[in-house]
Amino acid sequence: NTITFDTSGLSGGGSAPTFTNVVSAADSRIQVNGIDIYDSDNTVTAIPGLTITAKTVGTSAVDVNVAKDTAAIETKVNEFITSYNSVIDYFKTQNVYNSTNNIKGGLVGDSTSRRVIDGLGSMITAQYTTTKSLDALSKIGVETQKDGTLALNSTNFQAALTSDYDSVQAL
Repeated sequence: NTITFDTSGLSGGGSAPTFTNVVSAADSRIQVNGIDIYDSDNTVTAIPGLTITAKTVGTSAVDVNVAKDTAAIETKVNEFITSYNSVIDYFKTQNVYNSTNNIKGGLVGDSTSRRVIDGLGSMITAQYTTTKSLDALSKIGVETQKDGTLALNSTNFQAALTSDYDSVQAL
């Protein structure tokens, strides 16, 4: 965090330029709820999910408002749904039996894999006991499709986030 000059390559017989040290180099420091956070540049990322860019030097408190990124939350829920659907699709592919050609998938007749899929389905459709008002994924827009996969109704999900963020988070 300092600037140095290599003057060994200077020519012309003059002396090296001199500089006045106006401000010593230092790490940026922010204080969050009484806790000091230091960073070697002006972009502080010590708080998960939050980036703070220090733009000025000062000693007085500055209020920072942090808004919920509902689009990022929806992206994470969609990533979960995609992963869930991949498991369901894999199970379906491996559970196919073609009697005409005597071809069967690796999971045909495997009761353990069937119990796993049934257990996943139960977790998706279950009602959960939380201290909040939302108690099922269906209440936040997670919909079970006819083929056993999931889809997210974005309108219902965003409405749930807007009306009762804490319940969505608890669920």
